[in-house]
Amino acid sequence: MDIVSHGLAGLLVARAVNPTPGRAGVAAAVIGALAPDVDAAAKLWDPLASISTHRIPTHSLVGGVVLALGAAGVARAFGGRFWRLAALAYLGLLTHVALDSFTPFGTAFLWPLDWRRWSVGSLHATDPIVMLILLAGLLPWRRRQATGVARAGALALLGYMLLGVVVMKSVETRWGRVVGATASPSARAVVVPALPPLLRWLGAADTSGGIVQARFWVWDVTPAGGRLFPTSGVADGAPSVDGHPAVEAFWKAAKLPWRRAVREGDAWVIEYQDLAHVDHPLGGPMVLRLRLDASGAVRAAELDHRF
Repeated sequence: MDIVSHGLAGLLVARAVNPTPGRAGVAAAVIGALAPDVDAAAKLWDPLASISTHRIPTHSLVGGVVLALGAAGVARAFGGRFWRLAALAYLGLLTHVALDSFTPFGTAFLWPLDWRRWSVGSLHATDPIVMLILLAGLLPWRRRQATGVARAGALALLGYMLLGVVVMKSVETRWGRVVGATASPSARAVVVPALPPLLRWLGAADTSGGIVQARFWVWDVTPAGGRLFPTSGVADGAPSVDGHPAVEAFWKAAKLPWRRAVREGDAWVIEYQDLAHVDHPLGGPMVLRLRLDASGAVRAAELDHRF
């Protein structure tokens, strides 16, 4: 989810639990809601951090405790009791984890017990309706109204998130039927949200001819006008690099990966693309490219995806 929505969610939870949270309470909840994305700093030393570490320790229930304590320490500069601020910071952090868990990329909220990113997958990462609901829940500033409206906003957001799940399951079922005639029994078929939210979706599925990818409206689920990625896209004689750490990280993050190899003189470029990934202004395509020399050794790993 985008950073603005996360900050607003933190402010909403501060207002929902206390009509007058004060500067310290607001700071704690907002900092807590923003804190999980501190893992973006990993990009400074790891170009593959988007798939190797993002949304794992800092987006977990256990790791969140450490972040909440740090957020409370910062907010303590405005006054207030430390443990109250820590509780507000943790509530803000939980809104971050919950929102991100509803996006296709998901979060490893059970870390360190489980490193997998769990995802509901019904919300787009830049959903404008989420932001509008959060803003509506923060509109009144009168003490008597603030808490009630903030709680109503939180319930409205929860209702919207559940509605997204219902719509996604409906689209998922229809997409499975549409592509089922050309897919094997063990084939994968996935749908992910596009924009505008709830109305536009992207579907991807294994078929006998390769992986089909198509965008469609909720009322017209069809692969018509889509794109086919043939399984024969791997060139003969291409070196195998599936055991490379970057590739293993990509397999764990991708929902429906596709591989191809391109020869460049005596060298190779091996490309892995997640076909169940929707481009958006804050992200970009999830494509991993390994550049190999003539001997087949990996010389560079490039990831076309940002946080």
